[in-house]
Amino acid sequence: MTTHISWGKNLGQDLAHKRPWLLASLVAGISFPATWLFLPLEGGLIALVWKMAAVGLLVPFALHRHHVGEFVPLAVILSFYALGDGLIEFSMVAGALAFAAGHLGTGGWRRRLVRNSSQSRFSC
Repeated sequence: MTTHISWGKNLGQDLAHKRPWLLASLVAGISFPATWLFLPLEGGLIALVWKMAAVGLLVPFALHRHHVGEFVPLAVILSFYALGDGLIEFSMVAGALAFAAGHLGTGGWRRRLVRNSSQSRFSC
């Protein structure tokens, strides 16, 4: 007995209709190197927005798909990373501080998830 896997309409419909923010983020991230070819050396505002969009478009994806619970802190953390992508173009220190804030938030978020999962494991 063979199993038929359909890659045509269902796969495209899944990303485009069910997860448009994820699809937009993937397109922005994969296509960002094109800015090096088609925009001037100093790409300006267009390159900056394009660079920040790869991570920034994951924020509405996280909030839309999982608007409660532990995904709100994830959206905040992703916002810091997107901000860091933009700020690093102006100042390495400012970009590093935004990335550091995201990493600190990730550490706190992870500790809370581990603590909550261990508490639920032992509760009856």
